[in-house]
Amino acid sequence: MERNLHEFFMQRCLQLARLGESNVAPNPVVGAVLVHEGQIIGEGYHHYWGGPHAEVNCINSVPPELQELIPRSVLYVSLEPCAHHGKTPPCADLVVSQNIPEVVIGCVDLFSKVAGKGIEKLRQAGIAVTVGVLEDECRHLNRRFFTSTNSNGLRGPQMGAVGRRLHRPRHARARPDLKLVCGPPRAPLENGGGRHHGRHANCFAG
Repeated sequence: MERNLHEFFMQRCLQLARLGESNVAPNPVVGAVLVHEGQIIGEGYHHYWGGPHAEVNCINSVPPELQELIPRSVLYVSLEPCAHHGKTPPCADLVVSQNIPEVVIGCVDLFSKVAGKGIEKLRQAGIAVTVGVLEDECRHLNRRFFTSTNSNGLRGPQMGAVGRRLHRPRHARARPDLKLVCGPPRAPLENGGGRHHGRHANCFAG
């Protein structure tokens, strides 16, 4: 059942990630959701190149009255959180600072500056990390990004070494019998203090 729920919420991450397909190149598209006891309390995606990453927008979307739940929630993200300073600070550091106890990741980021480093940083902080949920789907979504990365970053043997080090589980497949049930979007959040201004779906497993 836990695996089924992981797949369910990762499907939502993929839906969100696709919303950024036209604006994030050459970056990958990424979606993230924060879940407390089976309910999504925050979600986000990478909107445009150079802008906040999916994890940042996801955490910032949590309403003030629910922020106390963040340290008791699970973060789902379609691509490994970054571990390096680029246009934005490392997302892995943000996750650690928010005391999120568990992270479920779709696939490893093959970019040489990440390539398992984000996962290792999370685990070193005591965070439970699951890698490889709907991995085929997550990797396919960013196939062009990974092709570019492979030509400039990790080579085949190196990619294999990363996978073995992270002990990725067997590939998960989408469950046709598990549906994403979403109600009307919640009201827009106040755009203050750097909080992401937007709506997130009222979703649950059905």
